Amino acid sequence: SWTGKVTRVGILYRLSPKRVLLGFPTATIFVTTRAERNAACEKVEAALCLVRDHAPIRFEQLKRDLACIFIFGERSVKGRYVHAERICDLTLSHVVAPETSAAHIAATIVHEGQHARLLRLGIDRPERERGDIERVCHRAARALGSRLPDGGAIVRIYTAQMERDPHIYSPEGRLE
Repeated sequence: SWTGKVTRVGILYRLSPKRVLLGFPTATIFVTTRAERNAACEKVEAALCLVRDHAPIRFEQLKRDLACIFIFGERSVKGRYVHAERICDLTLSHVVAPETSAAHIAATIVHEGQHARLLRLGIDRPERERGDIERVCHRAARALGSRLPDGGAIVRIYTAQMERDPHIYSPEGRLE
């Protein structure tokens, strides 16, 4: 549902070139070449195929919970969920990096999609208690990894994330 709030990310999304990948409107911005845009979209499409083929229920949840995917920017995080506009925002540098596999992108999409799902269900926590929410989202990405043929690395990454001190997700923890 539309929240009535327009964000900077939402404005950039609306101004960006788009294509539809497995039913998800997907936009890219600030890519340097058409080849880079195509490579980014191909990797995201491969990631969505992994989710569709190995976790079909999760794929249907993503279709319900996310309005679109936006590939842009250079940040310290691999992705984020923009609730006001139901955007799964993937960091361009993460998507196009040669060492980033489709499985890693799929796990990031599932993680951000879990944020969307929890918020759609009315489940949220104050900033100081974000560790609980992050743990649930890490668990969803780890579950995807356990279903993938070569998902061992995904399982290890998200298991390690779940074992981190939840304080790191609080406003104070982010400053440290």
